[in-house]
Amino acid sequence: MSAFVGGIGGIPDGRSGGVRVCSRSNGRPMLVRMSEDGGHGRTGRRILAGLVGGAVALLGGSVGTKEALRFPPVESALAGTLYKNKTIVGKLAQVPVFLITSAGGQPYLATLEESRQVGLIFFSIEDATKMMEQMKMNAGAEEARIFPLTLDKAMEMVKAKPTPSGLKSQGGQDLMMVFRLYPDTAQVKNAGSVLGRRQGASNTIPLFVVRGLVVRKGREEVQPMFFTKEDLDSNWNRLRSENPKLPRRPNIEVYSLQDIVEKMENGDEALRGWGFYPPSRSVSFMEEQQEKKSGKTRMHINPLLSD
Repeated sequence: MSAFVGGIGGIPDGRSGGVRVCSRSNGRPMLVRMSEDGGHGRTGRRILAGLVGGAVALLGGSVGTKEALRFPPVESALAGTLYKNKTIVGKLAQVPVFLITSAGGQPYLATLEESRQVGLIFFSIEDATKMMEQMKMNAGAEEARIFPLTLDKAMEMVKAKPTPSGLKSQGGQDLMMVFRLYPDTAQVKNAGSVLGRRQGASNTIPLFVVRGLVVRKGREEVQPMFFTKEDLDSNWNRLRSENPKLPRRPNIEVYSLQDIVEKMENGDEALRGWGFYPPSRSVSFMEEQQEKKSGKTRMHINPLLSD
């Protein structure tokens, strides 16, 4: 299986200022209307049914330990289903990603490709927040907000055929609408560092893996693919605190999300026991949004650090 290959073109660096808000001739924001609840409720429940409800451990034959990190189980709407038996859609549905939309749920479009308007789908809540603040400085986008959706839906949007955006070019040509994945800019740098490069592949979504590091969920052990190196490091350091003989730094492999998804869709048996570990910062954001919606307040506990 090749590491860190593939990718989607046309994605700018998160620090660039080349994004402008697009609107119809009447000044109203563009595009598809999302669900009325903002997606927080259903999206949050699906994510909390994922790998963050398991226990991180090391396979005995890999590093010589079976010590596991235990944290409170998360209520799962899919309890009883073996993770390896989930479809690729079911696995992707447990990862949150983010769009920038109007208050009415219409995603904003950016001019990034010739003859096309692009809707950006963010993996990093920090990148999404920065883009939202940039957009709010544009006339007509003062009410821009972050709209969460699940990665399975995002992949459908990315793979969909271009559709008319309702806008025309200066030459009168119809501009088509597409969606593109926007990599976590910090993780692209982390991937480059792991691979010994100054910069990772900026058009690829990196996944970080340590062979033998597993998440125990009931009767099975799942090989987690981390979307952030920080989450991998946090889990490794917690294990190392219980097992000082473990090396200070694990042997990290970097893979491409696009490559992994393609192999899973093609039925690669070697990946049945592999799973996506959603970014803890994104999960925390989803929890906070659910609390705001329900009007409840409680002390937030990071499940990765709880006993």
